[in-house]
Amino acid sequence: MKLTLENIGKVKHAEIDLSKDLIVLCGPNNTGKTYVAYSVYGLCSIRKGSGIIGPGPFVKLVSGADSLDSVSEINLKQVFSENHHWILQFIAWQFKIEIPYVFGVSESVFMGSNIIPNLDFAKVWEEIFKSSFLERVRYQGLLTIEKSENSDSLSVIHSQSNEISNGKVAVFESLVNNAIKRLFLQAIFPNAHIEPTERIAVNLFWKEILVKRTFSEDEPVEVTEEKMDNMRPFSSPVRESLQQAARISEIRLKKSEFAFLADDIERDILRGKLSLNADNDIVFSIETASRSIGIHEAGSSVKALASIVFYLRHQAQRGDLYIIDEPELTLHPDNQRKMARILARMMNAGIKIMMSTHSDYIIRELNNLMMLKTDRNPEKATALMEKYGYKEEELLDHNRVGAYLFTENVMPLMVGETGFEVKTIDDQIHQLNESSMDIFLALHD
Repeated sequence: MKLTLENIGKVKHAEIDLSKDLIVLCGPNNTGKTYVAYSVYGLCSIRKGSGIIGPGPFVKLVSGADSLDSVSEINLKQVFSENHHWILQFIAWQFKIEIPYVFGVSESVFMGSNIIPNLDFAKVWEEIFKSSFLERVRYQGLLTIEKSENSDSLSVIHSQSNEISNGKVAVFESLVNNAIKRLFLQAIFPNAHIEPTERIAVNLFWKEILVKRTFSEDEPVEVTEEKMDNMRPFSSPVRESLQQAARISEIRLKKSEFAFLADDIERDILRGKLSLNADNDIVFSIETASRSIGIHEAGSSVKALASIVFYLRHQAQRGDLYIIDEPELTLHPDNQRKMARILARMMNAGIKIMMSTHSDYIIRELNNLMMLKTDRNPEKATALMEKYGYKEEELLDHNRVGAYLFTENVMPLMVGETGFEVKTIDDQIHQLNESSMDIFLALHD
């Protein structure tokens, strides 16, 4: 899907290709990178809606009648082709509702904001075929909606008499339409997980923040949707990060197929293990230490990467969109390069990535991974991989990478076999080298 955003914070116009598997947002501070990342996250959150309402009566189960057959077949492909304009209208309509909540601000801030999705309908339909959706939707034991043997269709089954009042038929139609909307939305938008720059504060202070903002100090921290809604003016990425931290004891009971990537971070960057103690506080241990230490005692890299490790070990799912703001946060240049390679492994393993970065080390490492993915001279490429320790699962197909430069405008960057260049970073490196040489020659010649 290609997405056009208009009047989102400082971003007056941006066109982002969300079909890419690695999307890199670059540019100076305060140019709108976080606005775009948060907007994409908010857009993906639409798929989570329950009791979805909005424009678009997709199907009528009856026409001028007051009864239903016991089983109705609905051809999804026909519904999709005839109603895709309603789907696009619903997405834009729902985005206008969601976006103030995402940023934790009043509705007036985004009065002039718009999004225009451009869907690849063939790809959406392919995703619907692969969807694990219909979780047998039921209504008061009277109605069941499930996939039929014909994969183009839904079966709508009800167990009551065919003589159903018009009002009841309308209720059934509403349920069916919401189920169809949810199916389409889950096919259009991936499940999104976000790591905001506030992740260090969340990992350190989530209990204190929740107690101060939403709970009594005399009661246990029990997270509810109502209490989390009171977390404004925090943005929804921060609120949801706090919610994840509060539920970490539940989350750790699950095991992700991507846990091996959490192991990679612990081995290659942290050189230690993250776990939970009896009080469900994060602790860090290394083999040479006599005891585990609390996260408040650990180094800044542990604080920054803890939530990323727990996501990969317990929550990550194939097809996720993983949005991370400044993956280089607190990391030394050697670990910034390793983090770039971890993100490449995530992409190649089946997780889509969107990142914003100011790091020349990360960008140049991504470029190395694209250059090594070549058919030009495979023997030389293999020798270089062995020489510098690169692995096959880290190499990047440049066709799957998108990059954008944020200045006064948002411009797509050319991504080729040699990667991409970020002029605002390259210019500063050049100016620094020039001024350093000038100062040295003037004072020490």
